[in-house]
Amino acid sequence: MVDYKGRSLHRIPGTVAEILGEEIERDSLPSTVDHVEDAENVVVLLVDGLGYKYIRQNLDGNRFLEDLVSKGSLEYLESIYPSETAAAMTSYYTGLTPSQHGMIGWYMYMQQEEVCIHSLPFRTMDWEDAEEKGLEVDEMIRGESFTKLISNKGVNCKAVLPSDIVDGKVTEYLLEDSERTGFRGLGDMAVKLRKTIESSEGKNYIFCYIPLIDGISHHEGTESEEYTAEISQLNHALKNQIQEKLDSKDAGNTAMILTADHGFINTDIEENIDLFDINGVEELLEEKSDGEKIKPFGGPRNTHLRVQDGQKDKMKDILEKDLDGRIWTKKEALNQELFGPNKFDGFEKRLGDIIISHESQATWYGEGNDENQLIGHHGGLSNQEMEVPLITVKLNEL
Repeated sequence: MVDYKGRSLHRIPGTVAEILGEEIERDSLPSTVDHVEDAENVVVLLVDGLGYKYIRQNLDGNRFLEDLVSKGSLEYLESIYPSETAAAMTSYYTGLTPSQHGMIGWYMYMQQEEVCIHSLPFRTMDWEDAEEKGLEVDEMIRGESFTKLISNKGVNCKAVLPSDIVDGKVTEYLLEDSERTGFRGLGDMAVKLRKTIESSEGKNYIFCYIPLIDGISHHEGTESEEYTAEISQLNHALKNQIQEKLDSKDAGNTAMILTADHGFINTDIEENIDLFDINGVEELLEEKSDGEKIKPFGGPRNTHLRVQDGQKDKMKDILEKDLDGRIWTKKEALNQELFGPNKFDGFEKRLGDIIISHESQATWYGEGNDENQLIGHHGGLSNQEMEVPLITVKLNEL
């Protein structure tokens, strides 16, 4: 169902290590990277939400992106399930599948503490620090980060990140042993990325995370003028600072990988589904020890439901009558290795008893909820959400 044993996003870190001539305990991609081998610097530019389909559609007139593709190599990869930022970025940062690292969505229900949290911000639903509820990042996320593994081989790790996340608790954990630099806006990002490359000595892994296209896609959709304009702005910033101003010696020593964590599917806001409008769904949800219902978690394209004992078949029957798409029981999802072929002990406790991935719409809950008011979504198994680009090029070829 998901190509974890082949062209999967979580294999990029192992491939970066191969380019740098290092071996780590992570799987690598089956594709050849001969044209970028022996680079002293590997820059990974990860553009949140830039699916394979949409980068192909937006090449014309964007010279930097055009040159990346024409002078390098463009292939497609698959994201993981769920194809959403919290799970996919953790797979990227660790080189592990969700069943190995444990992140299964933006909204995570932590069973022992009986609390649902925003996973990457590490905040409760009331936006309190999750540590105040007794949670620790290393309990939420399992496995060592790629930066820790590769820095132990003598590779310098550097990251250029949005300033609002550069010092976050989860960032610190997933980019352990990295020198982190914050940016504000695309121009600032491109300048800081160029300066980071030019100031580097020895072997270097340089990671740059760009979330702006993801935000535009959620609110305006991927067919909008705003989306096209954001791609153009990204292209211009990178063309100006990397293609035209980067020192030629540094360009010759540097391989660039451009990729994404997931793509997007555009939904009809009027057709997005409030699960609590389906008769019987809310009533069958499991309760916490205080009697409060455990609300759906995961995300709108990867929706997990905790169901009362003895009511799972009934819940699945209700949902299958009302929804188009895939509906799994926990056992079915694990048997199909939906979250990966290996899992840590206790991983199944992270999952809902029922998991929903609608064919084309968002499925969330509650009147006026913000999630169902978004046009663009990700997290499901459609090609638009799952297929992401892998562009590899030596920067002196541009």
